[in-house]
Amino acid sequence: MKYEGEGCELLPFLKSKKNIMKKFLSLVIICLLILCSCGKKKQQDDDYGRSKYLRPVTMELSEHDTVQIMEQVKEYMAAFSKNDFETASHMLYYVHNDSVSLLTEKARKNFVRAMKNFTVYDCKVSEFILREEKNNEVKLAVQIIKDGNLEKGEGITHFSLNPVRKDNTWYLTVLDENAEGVANAYK
Repeated sequence: MKYEGEGCELLPFLKSKKNIMKKFLSLVIICLLILCSCGKKKQQDDDYGRSKYLRPVTMELSEHDTVQIMEQVKEYMAAFSKNDFETASHMLYYVHNDSVSLLTEKARKNFVRAMKNFTVYDCKVSEFILREEKNNEVKLAVQIIKDGNLEKGEGITHFSLNPVRKDNTWYLTVLDENAEGVANAYK
């Protein structure tokens, strides 16, 4: 059997209709299996953008951790509430290459200069969230208007700290979306 105008004979295994159907069905089944196995499944994420299928690293926390963080926050708030930003800045650290260090002199001066743009009349902890060793949040409600009211949320702004644990010691850092280890804090 030849195609018209081509002058070539059909391959012998395609001569029977039965073989053609078997080959066609096999090809269809293989294509379907490939398509089904290659389909990308939507990854399910938790509230922090991590895959639900990966077990997150657990961090054992104790009452000691909470007490250590709150002592530092209370000391920080005491200076901050008195507009003593110089003292408050000496309590802040930053994380770089998995090391925790006091703010650099330049960063500390920038912090003090920025904070001096307004007067703090009062502040309190409005949220306390521990997620992991580097990605946490202690949100302070800060009253910046003399006639404001912390309880009613009038005349306030928020300032967030990020407690970071290194070698079983907690340090206060300023919460920054670009900070090392901070993820999804600004969702």
